[in-house]
Amino acid sequence: MIEKHSFTRVIVNEEAPPVIEAVPLKQLPPPAGAITISKRKLLAMTFTVVAVVVAFGVWFKRRTVVAPNPAAARIVPFTGLAGRETMPAFSPDGRQIVYPWQPDDGADTELYLKLIGTGEPLRLTKQSGTEYNPAWSPDGRFIAFLRTQAEVTGLFVMSALGGSERRLGEVQAVDGYVTWTLDGQAVVTSSATTAGDKERQALVQIAVESGTRKVLTDPPPLVMDDLPRFAPDGRRLAFRRALNRGHSEIFLAQPDGSQARQLTTLKAPIHGFAWTSDGKEIVLAAYREGSHGLWRVALETGTATPIAAAGRRATHPTLAANGALAYVESLEDANIWQLEPAGRNLAPRKFIATRQSDHSPEFSPDGRRIAFSSNRSGHDEIWVCQSDGSNPAQLTHFNGLATGSPHWSPDSKQLAFDARPENHGDLFVINADGGEPQRLTAETSHDVIPTWSHDGRWLYFCSNRSGKLEIWKRLVAGGEAIQLTQQGGMEAFDSPDGKTLYYLKGRGIAGLWRVNTDGTQEEPVPELADAGYWRYLTVNRSGLYFLAHNEQFPYQIKHYDFATRQSKVIATTDKQPTWLTPGLAVAPDGRQVLFAANDLFASSIMLWEDFR
Repeated sequence: MIEKHSFTRVIVNEEAPPVIEAVPLKQLPPPAGAITISKRKLLAMTFTVVAVVVAFGVWFKRRTVVAPNPAAARIVPFTGLAGRETMPAFSPDGRQIVYPWQPDDGADTELYLKLIGTGEPLRLTKQSGTEYNPAWSPDGRFIAFLRTQAEVTGLFVMSALGGSERRLGEVQAVDGYVTWTLDGQAVVTSSATTAGDKERQALVQIAVESGTRKVLTDPPPLVMDDLPRFAPDGRRLAFRRALNRGHSEIFLAQPDGSQARQLTTLKAPIHGFAWTSDGKEIVLAAYREGSHGLWRVALETGTATPIAAAGRRATHPTLAANGALAYVESLEDANIWQLEPAGRNLAPRKFIATRQSDHSPEFSPDGRRIAFSSNRSGHDEIWVCQSDGSNPAQLTHFNGLATGSPHWSPDSKQLAFDARPENHGDLFVINADGGEPQRLTAETSHDVIPTWSHDGRWLYFCSNRSGKLEIWKRLVAGGEAIQLTQQGGMEAFDSPDGKTLYYLKGRGIAGLWRVNTDGTQEEPVPELADAGYWRYLTVNRSGLYFLAHNEQFPYQIKHYDFATRQSKVIATTDKQPTWLTPGLAVAPDGRQVLFAANDLFASSIMLWEDFR
């Protein structure tokens, strides 16, 4: 049985202009000593003022485009179902929407189909794995989509009525999106230009019948092209170009991918876009000024105009031929919980919590303070508090894209972190008591996730300056960076003896690797094959703590002893981990465990039928 939401949705139009109503004045007698005006003169003056106001209004209207009042928009939930609805796509006739849905019970994300305004959702897929980014063929007979199983992503086509599927091939993409050519003979998606290297992705056209491939775009190194969308008349191809991980723009090209030119200058992450039916505008979702929102972009000028009525949580817009708009509204709240190690039998409790996102906790080595990331100020910033969670204080004030991954120096006096003041990741150090951050990197590469060496002299970090994500190191005092890994790496932790780095290769990749701190002997750690899937990893003197890869509740937090090379479960939780951010901290004495969890992680498809 499908369960309905039990709460009422409230849409707050925070960016809507105020409505001013005309209120007639009461005719009050003038105060003593006031200068009086005859009724005839008063009437003449009133007509004069009204005439001037009307004339100004006519002149102003001719010079500007007046946006519709957001308060008048009728936006409703498409299904009202619990769980996560994402990436909607209208059928060519605008009567149906296909979308991925993951119920609240944690089951796999499958494709569903629903008529607008009536009926229950119809489940289309029933295979293991995660399905996403569905796209209709131009004649409405087929649906193409992506499915990820065991870290392998395949492109599939199936009948819009459900039934058997056909696999067109494998794609290697960070964020794969799908669209059809207007003749319905091929599907366009994105894939790595070199096998195993997802840091450079191009648009690829795959023939439906033969499976033959044709590369359409030629992005520069470390740039990813994805999210292809053909114009309604088929004469142009728009796509998203991710110039780095915090900066993407929309580009326009010929249908074959040639003559690509930049359309937008948002300098922000873009989370989906769609063409209007007349082909004169696109509607896109972007993260700007601390929130997600929808924007209209005119093709002639590239000017972006906010769509205030969609609110501050809107992503993945799609437009029907009749002008109806659907998009995803997300509700997320991550908090930091305190878990007790096994054997103490104490219930978990919220430790650092707001109505915003709090995550990335780490105890200082002296055990007196905790650093964490939070967007409670409106932007992701670095915060510190006492070890009992009291007296939270904001350390950074970048007021921009994500600032995060805080890590303490061994003497508990400084914090290293990453920020994006110029839309790409850079490394910073700040005193734990506050002050001006010191910038350590200024290259155009993406330099993120700094951690300290055991003696505090070096910072280990992730960078794509070699062409893909690898582990590097540099002296805190300055000097050239040194590449340590050659086979990929993302987040590294020094061992207590300073001889070995333990690191993970990326989100969703199970297993940990190790390399000597001089860059030699790069190898997987067999006894840690179930670690590394999440960014839930921390090290102290006794060993390495991690969240084990597990598809079902409860999740297990394990301790790996460096001396015995054995792992044991120290705590369990049924809390849902955050996906993109770190979430595990253990006190130096091992008696306290902090765990960042998504207490609210839901999304709904919103329908705006009278959008024009």
